[in-house]
Amino acid sequence: MVAAATFALDLLLPRGYAGAAPYVIVIALGLWVPWRQYPLVAAGATTALALVALPFKEQGAPAAVIVANRAFALVAMWAVAFAVAKYLSVALAIRDDRARMRAILETSADGLVTIDVTGRIELFNRAAERIFGRAAVDVLGHDVAILMPPPHGESLDGHVRRWLAGGEVEGVRTDGSRIDLDLAVADVALADRRVFTASVRDITERKRAEAEREALVTRLEQKNAELERFTYTVSHDLKSPLVTVRGFLGTLERSAREGNFERLTSDIARIAGAADRMRDLLDDLLELSRIGRVANAPRDVPFGALVRDAVEALNGSVRNRGVEIAVAPDLPVVRGDATRLTEVVQNLVENAVKFMGDQPAPRIEIGVRRDDAVPVFYVNDNGIGIDARYHEKIFGLFEQLRRGGEGTGVGLALVRRIIDVHGGRIWVESGGVGDGSRFCFTLPVADERSQDVQHASP
Repeated sequence: MVAAATFALDLLLPRGYAGAAPYVIVIALGLWVPWRQYPLVAAGATTALALVALPFKEQGAPAAVIVANRAFALVAMWAVAFAVAKYLSVALAIRDDRARMRAILETSADGLVTIDVTGRIELFNRAAERIFGRAAVDVLGHDVAILMPPPHGESLDGHVRRWLAGGEVEGVRTDGSRIDLDLAVADVALADRRVFTASVRDITERKRAEAEREALVTRLEQKNAELERFTYTVSHDLKSPLVTVRGFLGTLERSAREGNFERLTSDIARIAGAADRMRDLLDDLLELSRIGRVANAPRDVPFGALVRDAVEALNGSVRNRGVEIAVAPDLPVVRGDATRLTEVVQNLVENAVKFMGDQPAPRIEIGVRRDDAVPVFYVNDNGIGIDARYHEKIFGLFEQLRRGGEGTGVGLALVRRIIDVHGGRIWVESGGVGDGSRFCFTLPVADERSQDVQHASP
């Protein structure tokens, strides 16, 4: 339409006037047309129109002037065409580069954040939005401190310096949760200022996996050390009954040869006792190996019910020793293997009865207390007590405070193993010999709703 209007105007103007000059307008429209070939195509078309219009124009000037004006117009048209084409080529190249750069920024797996020298955020891509949980419109123009937790977010200089340092830093999401980040920062010099662009990678999961791996390695090292101690202890304690059997076999042969049946009977009894001890040791080792490998399905069970079952199983020994057992009311509901947890209470009560000593009024208390809001169960006695040197040692395999005493020394090792499998821990508190002992342990406690239901059950 513009070209037609210009052609009509050219026909109306007399010769000698630069009627072809308005064709430049048609060519100049290429500044707004996103087609690289438009200026040259428009120049060719307008040149043809300018030459076609020339014979139809009235005489109005000398021929030399007409030719000069028309030649000047054609040169101007093509000069403008080449200039517009050059500009359009550069402009479209810049636009394409920006589009490619925008696509790279928006599809990058790493967050990209640009700040100026004052710490103001100028660029925030989609990956950064995902990492920090913030929309770009909410952070652009704001201080980079909003992306960093204290103390780096407290002062402008502090957080800018920390940001520019790069490396592993902490960030903060919009909900206040902290995340581990890996920053790679580039200093970009623009025409009149400097900006800093950071490539941001969320390494929270990697750090968590590293921590879990280190914890696993530590546990494996502890297990290996425990296995070494276990192997040494087992070989030593199992060898003892064998040495007894071996020693009395020679005595048994000699007694039989001499016809000393009284000593023969005594030797047989000693050998049988050694064999019984070895059987007990092997049974306890088998029981220890089953914990954590063979287990009942965990369920919510009132701790008071576990205590009742354990005390009933020990009713005979408790009554014979004249021990009073006091159980606290309203014990919480725990979650776990009820059979194994009953063994825990039974072992601890049996241990307390066994080491009551000559206490004239033996008493055992079973209850729960709270340490920093964490329920801590305990079995407390007023027996012989335990010296601080043995507070950790007594939980070892085959460890006994009194050699040759009752049992095999596996009971507390079994208790610790069961507690460990349930995610708890156990320790002993005692002021020393003659001060009694309190065995404390933690267990997973059921939620309050489950506890209300259990306590309401008849």
